[in-house]
Amino acid sequence: MQRWVAWMRRWRWRPTREEIRLERNIALLLRIGVSLATVFLVAGLALYLLHNPSSMVGYHVFKGEPPYYRAPPAIIDLAFHGRGRALIQLGLLVLIATPLLRVILTLFAFAFRRDWLYVLFASIVLAVLLYGFSNVQWHSTPDAWTRRQERPVAFATVAGHPVSRTADDGDDEKM
Repeated sequence: MQRWVAWMRRWRWRPTREEIRLERNIALLLRIGVSLATVFLVAGLALYLLHNPSSMVGYHVFKGEPPYYRAPPAIIDLAFHGRGRALIQLGLLVLIATPLLRVILTLFAFAFRRDWLYVLFASIVLAVLLYGFSNVQWHSTPDAWTRRQERPVAFATVAGHPVSRTADDGDDEKM
């Protein structure tokens, strides 16, 4: 690291105004994304605890999220209706989307500067991120947003015999 700093001082390398502006814009994007995610998470937690002050979590059986908390359009719709868990999910989506937006911003900045090698690198990173998000469920049936469904969540054995336990969709908030 010291050699790098010494080399930069020797050659008097300084970032251009464009580079400084790009770095400031990226930092602003990251700050806004994390701040917005924090607001959504705290508001969602407050609403969730307000509606469910004595909810207990059972760690002995894994209970996944209901289908309407897995689809981003449904999460946004429920968050705008003031659902606490949906606001928490929306905060997590914003937190996940922030680095994705950073990669897109740098991709456009490198393309604007015609730095094709870095455009290639940013495109590869964007492709890997989009591939990771390609398994996200983007749709959910509208009736699943409002009705509660019973489904098996775990199998247990009682005296050597399998017993299927059922539970509702895990949404403890009052409708």
